Order: sequence, then structure tokens, then C-alpha cells
Amino acid sequence: MKKFSILTATYNRAYRLKQTIDSVLAQTHANFEYWVIDDGSTDATPELMESFKDPRLRYIRFNSSETHAVRYPQHFRECSGDYLLRLDSDDRFLSTDALDIIARNLTSSPDDEFIHGYLWIDERTHAPIDYFTGWQNDRLALTFEDFLLGTKGFADVLFIGKRVFWDNFFQFYQHPFNWFTGLWEALLPDGKLRIFRRPLGVAGWSGTDNVTVLSGGRRLWAMTDEYNTYLAERYRHVLKRAPKRLGYFLQWAAYYELLLGKKLPALGNLLDSLRHDPANLRSWSLLALWPLPGSWINALLGLRSKLKWTFRKKGDWRS
Repeated sequence: MKKFSILTATYNRAYRLKQTIDSVLAQTHANFEYWVIDDGSTDATPELMESFKDPRLRYIRFNSSETHAVRYPQHFRECSGDYLLRLDSDDRFLSTDALDIIARNLTSSPDDEFIHGYLWIDERTHAPIDYFTGWQNDRLALTFEDFLLGTKGFADVLFIGKRVFWDNFFQFYQHPFNWFTGLWEALLPDGKLRIFRRPLGVAGWSGTDNVTVLSGGRRLWAMTDEYNTYLAERYRHVLKRAPKRLGYFLQWAAYYELLLGKKLPALGNLLDSLRHDPANLRSWSLLALWPLPGSWINALLGLRSKLKWTFRKKGDWRS
């Protein structure tokens, strides 16, 4: 029986953390270790953790808050499982056999290295809310560029991978905020990605109950001075006065452009607008509030099927 190492990082989520932990400890696949990493919570999280006596549950508390991403490499390396799984502290397994399903999916092909969820469901009724646009077939083959620039979204809910995947991932993990960039570097294929829809059983605020399996050859693209030079030249006019969250987004965008060998025209239009009108608070707020950089790429490329905004050449948005 394959062993899982499950890691949940949390900060002031005691009101939801119990259901997450309960769903893990109730799994019929008993061979797992469960790490809960507390990034300095000031709520009732410590008291909640004291109430659990299961020896498979390990609780580590830090006195000061720091981004979850900083903690992951350190603790994943300490895990002993064959598969490493990250589960958010506001999500949970819907079924008690979720780990069994994951194990079967990961062992069905020797090439399968990583899976993640992609179906949004209603947490109360377990009814599907929405599939990411374009994923209507049970099996798809697409290029990395299709995956990145198309309407095939990426759900930041549940990541499961074989140890070799995470070893490669953390080898290129260079920045605290750089979770997704490191992910692309670890998954970037020589050929195509294979995508499957399989039932799983995970829920949360925007949870999932299906998984995608990514497999195939891998070539790892490390960040170099070329990236830093490109970043400075492309965004030097706005980086200095950009809000922190937007600064992260701009660095991701530069990475994607350099990786693909092409510029994103809509992004350039927006940056031109901000360069000439840095007080354009509406544009700043739209950038700062967007939840996922991957969704931003979709928005900036004008994927109107998912957004009701139209992007003008001058860089302003209208309904």
C-alpha cells in the first residue's frame, strides 16, 4: 500500500480547519502521515489541534506569520510518503475513499506524475457548479501553450504528485511567491499533456471533485539572468510603483512571455495605460483583486466567454 504525505498550511482558519482534518483522518486508505503547519495563527487553532490524538497527525506551529509557500519546500522534504499531497485548510475530502481513488489514478500509468482538481462544486449539495470552459471531453491532448493560453483553467485546490515530481519542483523553487512558476517548470513537457477526468471527492469554497492527470516527458527550464533582464526591460516603468500583488503578477507575465517567445498584446496595452496614467485606480484595483494569475492571463488575452469585460486599446475596461 502506497504511503501518502499530506500537508495543510493554515493561518487563522480554526473555523474551517476541523472539517479538513476530520476528512483526512476518516480516510479508508490508512497509510498516510498528515502535517498541519500553523503560520502563527492568533485564533483558536492551537486549542483545536490539541483536541486531536491521532498519531498520524503532526502539528507544527510557528510564532510569526509567513507566506505558506515559504514553508512547503522545507516540510515536503521531511515527508516520508511515496506521494505528496497539498490540501488547503479551507477544503476537505468529500468521500472517505478519496486517497484510495488517488492511489489508483497515480498507479494506473507509470508515466502519471501529478494530478489536480478542476471541477467547482456546491459544498452543501455536492452538485457541480461549473467546469472550466473547454474541458468538456473525457480525454484531451493539448500543448503546454494551449494549456497556458487557452480556456483550460487551473484549480488551486488540490495538488498530488509522486516524490520525483516534488523533488524536481523544489529544485527550481526560487521565490517565496513563485508557487505556480515552479509548478510550470516542473511540468513543462517535451511533448503533450494527457488530461483525464476522474471522480475524486474534494470540496471547499471553490472545491473540486474531479482530477486532472498530467504526465509525459519533462524538461526543466530554470530562471536565469535572461529572465531578470527581460523583466526589467519590459516592466521597468511600472514595477517600482506597483502594489505588491501586482508586482508578483508582472513577474509571472514576464516569465510566460519569455517562455513562449511572444508578447501578450493585451498586457502591453494595459501597461501602456498605467505608464501614462499611474493614478488609474480602476485598472490597479482590477489587477490587484483578480484571484489567480492564470485567470489574469485569460482575462488579458480577451477570453470574453468567461468575462463580460471588453478591453479597449486605450487600456480601460467597460461592461
